[in-house]
Amino acid sequence: MFKIPQWNKLKNVNMYCINISHPEYKNLLYNSKIDPIFLKAKISMWMDYNGNDSFPTIEELTAFNTNNQEYYNTNPVKAFAKLFNMNTAGFMPFNIDLAQAQRGAAKLGFTVAKSRVNTWYLKNEKGQFINPFNYKQLETSNTELPQQELKDKLMAFAKTHGIEVTTMEEMIDRAGGEEGRYEGVVGVANLLQSLIAIDLSKEKIDTLAEEIAHFATSILKDDASVKRSMKEVVNTEMYKEVKETYADIYTTEEQFRKEAMDKLLTQSIVEEFKETNENKGIVKYLQATFNKFMRWVNSKLAKGTAADQIKKDLMPLVKSILANEYVGKLEIDPFINESPEYLQKEKKKEDKVILSPEKVKTKFIEATVKKLEDRLISLKRQANKQGPIDVLSVQVTSITKKLELAKFDAAISSIVELAMQELGSIENLLDKHLAEDITVGNTIDMVFNFAEMYEDLFSTYKNDMHTYKFPQEEQTRIAQQLDNAMTKINNVLIKNNTLAQNHIITILDEGNLDHNGNKIDENFNALEIFEKSFKDISYWRLGVGNYKNATSGVLRVAHKMIYNANSNTKRLAVEKGNLLLQAQVLMEKSGVKQEELIDYTEVNGKKKYTQFLIREWDWAGYYAGFSEVQKDIAETLGFENFGDINKEDLDKTQLSVFNKAFENYYSANRVKLLNEEGRFIGYRPSARNPKFTELMSNPNVKNYYTLLVNTKKEALAKLPIQYRTQHAAYMLPGIRSQFLERMTNGNNSFFHNITEIARESFFIDQDDTQFGEVSALNNKMVPIYFTKSFDNPGDVSQDLTRSFTVFAEMAENLKAAGGLSGSMNIVLRQLGKRDYITKSRGTSAVEQRGTSTKEYKALQVLIDSAVYGIEKIDIRSNKLPENVVTKALKIDGKVFSGSKFMSRLSSFIRTNNLALNPVTSTAGAIKGSVDSILEQQIGLYTTVESGSWARAEYAKNIFEVLSQTMRKKQTNKMHLMLQRNNVVELSKMLSNTNRNKLLSQATSKDLLYVNYQTADYALKGRIALAIYDNIRYVDGEYITRKQFREKRNAEKVSEKEQNVEWKAAKEQSLYNAYEVVDGQLVIKESHKDKVTDAVENFAVGKVDHVAHMVDGTLSESDKGAIARTIYGDFVLMHRGWFINMIDSRVMPEVTNLISGEKEIGIYRASLKFIREELIHNKKFRAPRKAYKDADPVIQRGVKRTALDLLYLNIIGFLAALANMAADDGDEDDFLLQYTAYQMNRVLLEQGAPWSPSELLQMIDEPVVGVRTIKELVDISEAWNSDVYERGMYAGSTHRAKWWLRKTPFKGIYESQYPAMKNNFIKQVVDSKIYNLLKDDDENKGNGMGFIDRLKLVFADEQSMSDDEVMEVIQYMEDE
Repeated sequence: MFKIPQWNKLKNVNMYCINISHPEYKNLLYNSKIDPIFLKAKISMWMDYNGNDSFPTIEELTAFNTNNQEYYNTNPVKAFAKLFNMNTAGFMPFNIDLAQAQRGAAKLGFTVAKSRVNTWYLKNEKGQFINPFNYKQLETSNTELPQQELKDKLMAFAKTHGIEVTTMEEMIDRAGGEEGRYEGVVGVANLLQSLIAIDLSKEKIDTLAEEIAHFATSILKDDASVKRSMKEVVNTEMYKEVKETYADIYTTEEQFRKEAMDKLLTQSIVEEFKETNENKGIVKYLQATFNKFMRWVNSKLAKGTAADQIKKDLMPLVKSILANEYVGKLEIDPFINESPEYLQKEKKKEDKVILSPEKVKTKFIEATVKKLEDRLISLKRQANKQGPIDVLSVQVTSITKKLELAKFDAAISSIVELAMQELGSIENLLDKHLAEDITVGNTIDMVFNFAEMYEDLFSTYKNDMHTYKFPQEEQTRIAQQLDNAMTKINNVLIKNNTLAQNHIITILDEGNLDHNGNKIDENFNALEIFEKSFKDISYWRLGVGNYKNATSGVLRVAHKMIYNANSNTKRLAVEKGNLLLQAQVLMEKSGVKQEELIDYTEVNGKKKYTQFLIREWDWAGYYAGFSEVQKDIAETLGFENFGDINKEDLDKTQLSVFNKAFENYYSANRVKLLNEEGRFIGYRPSARNPKFTELMSNPNVKNYYTLLVNTKKEALAKLPIQYRTQHAAYMLPGIRSQFLERMTNGNNSFFHNITEIARESFFIDQDDTQFGEVSALNNKMVPIYFTKSFDNPGDVSQDLTRSFTVFAEMAENLKAAGGLSGSMNIVLRQLGKRDYITKSRGTSAVEQRGTSTKEYKALQVLIDSAVYGIEKIDIRSNKLPENVVTKALKIDGKVFSGSKFMSRLSSFIRTNNLALNPVTSTAGAIKGSVDSILEQQIGLYTTVESGSWARAEYAKNIFEVLSQTMRKKQTNKMHLMLQRNNVVELSKMLSNTNRNKLLSQATSKDLLYVNYQTADYALKGRIALAIYDNIRYVDGEYITRKQFREKRNAEKVSEKEQNVEWKAAKEQSLYNAYEVVDGQLVIKESHKDKVTDAVENFAVGKVDHVAHMVDGTLSESDKGAIARTIYGDFVLMHRGWFINMIDSRVMPEVTNLISGEKEIGIYRASLKFIREELIHNKKFRAPRKAYKDADPVIQRGVKRTALDLLYLNIIGFLAALANMAADDGDEDDFLLQYTAYQMNRVLLEQGAPWSPSELLQMIDEPVVGVRTIKELVDISEAWNSDVYERGMYAGSTHRAKWWLRKTPFKGIYESQYPAMKNNFIKQVVDSKIYNLLKDDDENKGNGMGFIDRLKLVFADEQSMSDDEVMEVIQYMEDE
């Protein structure tokens, strides 16, 4: 960045215009070797300073302002503005030296752009308008309070070096009360007296550190690093700041330099302390590790500043200070007249800036234009018609033009007039909606944003007029206009509030209805959202999610609305994907591959693909010829690249060459298109594409091609009008090639592909979908993805089936989320206005506004993730600069993403822990199966009958499914049903459809999880089948067995009659409403009016809920605030089961609006049963009657608790038997030892909810993978050649173990040693049954056998016989 002198140092600065054609200027340019921008500025200031327009000599120029720090200490952006005669509105005259201005702007990080009235202005890299007179370089200061641990370290260093630390008051008293010298000073370092004084009332975290730094660098003043730092510090921003701040204190250059150097040293001390100190907490350790990594990235890839180099040079001293190492003795000349003393000044607040009326008006107009432009962006993303966009665009252009011409009052009048016109139209629309009782969420939300925008702008401007003392007459005149507008705004807001309330009540009530239109939660009242609340949700619920279980009805309704919208979107994507897959398979059977449908040109005999489908007309050839014309023009005009040509800079001859070349090409190669009415609608190439005609002669190819185009057109119809262009339907979605595509396409080298994948893994890329989209003013927008052109079309995926399906899914999501956004924002707005009165234990009630509550924040998390696509809150670097390293790695200009880095790291740890681990997957499968059977016995979502049928149906279909594994398109009904219910994910269904299926699966990362996926498919498949069988069409509606029983019980129908009727309704099950026709799953014609989206969402919701409950994972929609953070993957890794376990055991009674069932934590239910039924109602002598009288929700909780304990003890018994056999057997008997180990793992999984050891382990290591990270950071073991003498790695080196444990094959290797692994598990598993049996085995000689011990277990007042005990065991097993 170039810098210009301090303007306030020169009197009557009146910038002289420099004639660059003057011989004296050219002589100075040649001899001074100064950049022309600098030279013009320096000559101009020399002329100003000397009051004449003659040129200086080279000697005078060199001598002028020799103090470089004073010369360069200024705001360079404002200096640029003055140099090029920019007015206060931010515009430069048309006749500036454009080339010079462009170079100067580039040095500032800006570009020069042309306005609509031929003036010039600056814009930043985001394309935003920059007015240098409103541009500020902000100054920051440390406001952190002191940390005692850091103070202790610094005090220890002071004591070691004989430095006394006291207060400022004490030092002033010693000096005889000389306060004046220390006014505004927070710290003093008196080197002669070895004294530090601190003002405790103003002390911050770095105050004492800075004074210590003064002593440390004085002690080491002859050290090479300190000398080098003293020399280089003049090149830092810190030095310039010190020169200005301490100008009234220090007198010598050495003092200024030392002060600046010591401040940099202080920063390093605080940073190093924080980094080492924060490592003590797990999350803080991750933060510190990430910060260190980011600093390493910046140090390697960015050009280091002088300050960075000084900090690096002084780092050994930093470590010595914090470690209290003795660094030497301070030597001061005792004969100096004045004590060498360094003062630390307190930062002063800047004086209030007084703005002129013109600047206030400019500020108001610019703010309005920015907001209107932001509105225009939003409108373009929502509008289905071009008209409103054009109208607003014309208004914005008109206001901007008036600003450029400094017609401030006219611009303000136009703004007020525009506001009044729009407010009038809106008020008319609101009146119509009120009269017709219509509420549209997006309209209401838009009106709120629109009215509040003008309200904020007008009220701010009105206040500014008063603050900056506008002439009274002008204030009165404008205030009248603004007051009229504010009255209109108020009327609009009142009417909109009424509509908003009606809309909120409507959507909340609708969200509480099931698929049959019945109320789900009888206690839910939508009106409560407008009343004071006396309860907020918990931190647990906010952090972990599972918002379907929230005590807040508003949150549950919002979650249901979002979940149903997502389910509809996924279902459509599955349907589209299967249709395209079917057509693709037929096409490939006829010998044509997907890539043959992509347009291309040939270069040196090699295909160069475009980002478009092949079309009837030769578009690829047309654009290839166009590129050649551009190259020819550049060569003819003497430019290296066509992009370097600025048409406005060309002279008449050059312009003629430029225009003629294109005219000739157009006339020979394109044809004008007209519509039926004779209107011009565009162009097309004049040449046909013979390849297209050949391909379309094949009916299978034509069918697939037509499906692709129609899929894209349907998707585009859901996007804003600006995306529905002539070419968009034929453009390949902007989705990058998959791993297998890249490795096998032959377009690039293996090394290129690997480095490209690495870059995309850590840097922001154009097809990232996890961070959402925001406008220029940082307003969230429903994201639109995959519409951009790639610089290199060869990087675009040629998997057309997948890409077009994903694009269709994106468009449907835009439609659904766009429809939801308004309603969700209105509900969020109302929650924000709601008053909450909360009370913590031991404290008095506190009233707080809704925006600060956990309920509000949870809804915000839901909206951000589901509506705005913000799945992760990212931490990013700045754009990496262009240098040798970044250019070589092709990452110059890239932005490093902390979230993507952490995601890749967590993925590595997850793979490292789980991949190919048979023990873990088997234990999880058994645990899931047990929980699934338990669920059937409870009868809430499935029944024993449906479960048995599901197992049989699964067994009947699984062989056909397996036989079709190598096919791209499955046709088995069960498998297609599981796809429709998201048991088989869309991404796996459509992975690499343009490659061989076997090769695709062999190279997929899923291969590492094949054991988990196999078990998962079986478990969730049976659950889905059971749920679909348990939903049957009875009395004109789909209901579950539980709902059927409740209905018939109310009608006094006997249990026997119910069973007969329910069995007869089996043919009318939801599963039987589907059939496979031509390889596609469809709803039977007889059921199409019965199976609605609501019915399917009802079933999918139950499948999703039960499946995630038994397999211990969280669905995307269930994730909470923690999961959205950069560390969420680590905190929740392998812990989804814990969240579900806690919820299923201790959550309060709530109605799950997605599953439609009332649920309560089983521990809470059991305690409530004991407290209310057995104790309070005194039924402890008749527990069966108490159970029968209890609420059905409590009954289910008690039954689940009992069954859970029963299964735990059965598994414990089996595990104990297996381990006893293993203890007595041969340690080399792999099968026996493996069985014992596997059973202990199952017991560990099943017993986790009942064992405190799991919770203690999580407290000990709350973030999964920290040990792995530490191993990765400390790589000393990676090169250690010592050999292990015993254990699983006996005979192997430390090096071999380190590397093996970083691969997915760790689990397979270690599973060879089940006995050793089991020895560890035994220390974790607390099995009382195992201990009981083991003790029994050891005490047989004492006459105390297993049966005797069971007697003790079941003993009561009367002892039981052996036969009675066996009867109890038999009864437990039967139950």
